[in-house]
Amino acid sequence: MVRRSAFYNFGQYIGLSSGGIQSAVFTSLDGVNGMSGWRWNFIIDEIISVVAGIIGFYSLSGDPHNCYSIFLTDDEIRLARKRVSEK
Repeated sequence: MVRRSAFYNFGQYIGLSSGGIQSAVFTSLDGVNGMSGWRWNFIIDEIISVVAGIIGFYSLSGDPHNCYSIFLTDDEIRLARKRVSEK
């Protein structure tokens, strides 16, 4: 749960800086390869979204009852399940 919250909050901070990224992309890539700056904005947004989705898929392990993490060992998953059942 904490990891999900941290990932969500990290995404909010990136979202706050997206206006600066968008204006920099628009001004620096406007006219490159015959495409206007707003089209480059969508291309850069797509790349960022795909990368964030891949990171999220592998870093968010699910919940203790349905865990599919590649980072947690079986013992850690059992310990998490035990802690949840004690509450």
